[in-house]
Amino acid sequence: RVRAVSTLLNLSADRRNRMLIANHPGMLESVSQCVKHDGGEGRQGCCTALLYLSKTSEARGFIVRSGGMMDVLAEVIRVPGRDDGGEGAAEAGPDVDFYDSDPNRFLHGARLSVFACLLCLVKSQENAYTVAREQVIVDALVGVSRRHGSPSHARAMAVLAHLTRQSKNCHHLVFKHPSLLPTLQYATGSSDREA
Repeated sequence: RVRAVSTLLNLSADRRNRMLIANHPGMLESVSQCVKHDGGEGRQGCCTALLYLSKTSEARGFIVRSGGMMDVLAEVIRVPGRDDGGEGAAEAGPDVDFYDSDPNRFLHGARLSVFACLLCLVKSQENAYTVAREQVIVDALVGVSRRHGSPSHARAMAVLAHLTRQSKNCHHLVFKHPSLLPTLQYATGSSDREA
């Protein structure tokens, strides 16, 4: 599997191949299954390949509309052991940085690629509209946004900020994600200027 993912990664690095890869029947589904079931180098490689693909604007829609892709990406960035939408969700407690210091270096690399991929995906209005309506990805972003001690806090806030650049998304996000406003209130106290 690792060699297959490595080959896909090398192919997707060349922008001339990206639309062919993204448009190939079943390819994105295979990538999402590898991300879902591989906890190591395969997952990181697939997440990086998705990042490369997302750098080509024509491929972004294929990624966003790929069945189950947002669920898989959310699972990679989700804060482990926390319910992202419950009561009192904004109270993250003391600043913790365990999220980015996970001993699995492949998980850390996969997370970095997923945040960068999401930033590329939400550049278009159509994709931002779709992503903002994916409960699981917004909940995962909100969960990471509460981790002020984590460098990923700023990454998650950047994706959320891009989602709110569309007025159609703002109303939806506020009413469908009750933990968003308390999280933003909490994030105003972040020591990270960019967040």
